[in-house]
Amino acid sequence: RLMIIYAWALGFSLVIAGRYILHQLRGILQSQGLVQDTVLVVGVGDAAKLVVNKIMGSSFLGYRLLGLVADGMAGNPAEGFDGWPILGCTEDLPRLIDDNAVDEVIIAMPEADDEEMLRVTSLAHRERVSLKVFPTLFEIMAAGVSSDVLGGLPLLSIRDGVSHGWKLTVKRIMDLA
Repeated sequence: RLMIIYAWALGFSLVIAGRYILHQLRGILQSQGLVQDTVLVVGVGDAAKLVVNKIMGSSFLGYRLLGLVADGMAGNPAEGFDGWPILGCTEDLPRLIDDNAVDEVIIAMPEADDEEMLRVTSLAHRERVSLKVFPTLFEIMAAGVSSDVLGGLPLLSIRDGVSHGWKLTVKRIMDLA
């Protein structure tokens, strides 16, 4: 019995140490720009500008900003704020995600109504893409979604389509079994 307790304690300690080491290693690689997730920001208002400024001012987050997507504004690509290009409108999201191997879409349109948010999230829905929303005050208080932080800005994770860390390992083991 004592041997089982020792084995359990050792296993528990090794898992914690391993996760800590992997977290630190990923942070080092991200801060040096070696591991980056490609990000699209949907929106061109003040919230989008705030998100872009946080991404650009926080290299340790490991994001590579591809550009902006205008909310509902059809037309030719143009230059957004701070020199970041507007790559298209929300109807172009599926093409932009597929063509540019986008890892994450951040929707920064707190002024949008529920119907518009539903339309944008359905357009951005892809198997491997993580969707995050810059929330309104009411959404911050709502339950049912997980929260993330982007350099001090709160983001809501609607759906995290990518398995990370131990989830990916367990999935791979189950796939092989």
